[in-house]
Amino acid sequence: MAILIASDCNTKATRLRHHLTQNGHDCPFTNVVTIDAARQAATTEPQPELIVFVFSQDDDRALALLRQLRDAVETPILAVGPRDPNLILGTLHAGANDYLDESSDFHNDLTSALSRVLESASKRSAAGRLTTIVAANGGCGRTFFATNLAVQLAQIQGRCGLFDLDVAGADVATYLNLKPPHSVADLCHNIDKLDQKMFEQSMVEHESGVFVLAAPEEWEQARFISAEGLQKVLRFGKAFFPSVVVDLNAPWLSGNAPVLQQSTTVLILLRLDFPGIRNAHRCLSAMDRAGVDPSKLQLVAARHGRPKEISGSQVESVLGMKIQHYLPEDSHTVNSCINCGVSVMLESPSSAISKAIASVAATLCDQTSGHNCAGAPGCNGRKSAVTERLKSFLGLSPALPHPI
Repeated sequence: MAILIASDCNTKATRLRHHLTQNGHDCPFTNVVTIDAARQAATTEPQPELIVFVFSQDDDRALALLRQLRDAVETPILAVGPRDPNLILGTLHAGANDYLDESSDFHNDLTSALSRVLESASKRSAAGRLTTIVAANGGCGRTFFATNLAVQLAQIQGRCGLFDLDVAGADVATYLNLKPPHSVADLCHNIDKLDQKMFEQSMVEHESGVFVLAAPEEWEQARFISAEGLQKVLRFGKAFFPSVVVDLNAPWLSGNAPVLQQSTTVLILLRLDFPGIRNAHRCLSAMDRAGVDPSKLQLVAARHGRPKEISGSQVESVLGMKIQHYLPEDSHTVNSCINCGVSVMLESPSSAISKAIASVAATLCDQTSGHNCAGAPGCNGRKSAVTERLKSFLGLSPALPHPI
């Protein structure tokens, strides 16, 4: 196992390397860095499997660097330092997975601490799927889809986290007829005190097994939401739930980039019309600029089946990407459930929209394959003048002389 040691004290680092080597771990001299360089070293390939962060002096500065390191990586972190209760509590709040008293029976305690950290990391790696829902443009039913996808995942896996990061809308709680006492803004505002227990107490549970972390009720409270706070909240969520669904507005904003980068899957909803295709292209470009792994992205055709919509094959040809899922237009069922504050998966499980959402959830759980182009109406793979003109508009090919 490759281990990175972050320490400003050469003596302590040498002692650690000796004990780690005796435990059979790989920690060459090149894996010993200062605490200032830890963040860059930990994010450089090949990434370490464990970070040992050593405290000596200037605790406030070291704690700040530990927080930055935790926000940058999900690698397990073992803190090492003096027997100081305040420092121990501070390191755990800053994101360390465990703390080792350097004045103890160091060799035996190091062996035990390594076992605890690695066992905990193994449990977390088996869970924590993060699915983020974004929409290329308005009218796709993003919040409705996110809410009911979370309900279905909870039915499959026992429970599911649902995080409302649409601070402009804040509709998730309304869709499930809930009144959350706290919001994601409250957690971010108290980030220095935020721990797993506070995180768990800030959510409200729905009868379906969905635990909702609400967006702030007042728009002014959005100023408390920070990228650092969101990363910490997501880390807690992935450790606590087998799946977390995020309802995310404005994915092009730089503050939302960490959410997208940490996501296991990003589902991009689009309508099969000209504005939808144009904005889906812009959305994909924004994802690329944000450094999101393209293999995480999946297109979802929303409100599919409306008259005069563009065929799936034409959309795929323009965007250069397959449509993985199709959500049918079912306004009667959808509006009835929204207005009553109930989940369509519970209220009308046999409806077309419920079956489509269940299919997406099954795909995310690796139980079945999702819909693809071959199974969708209108996906016959042929190119047309419409396709080429759409490409021309988006700057993807030369303009053609004939009209649409």
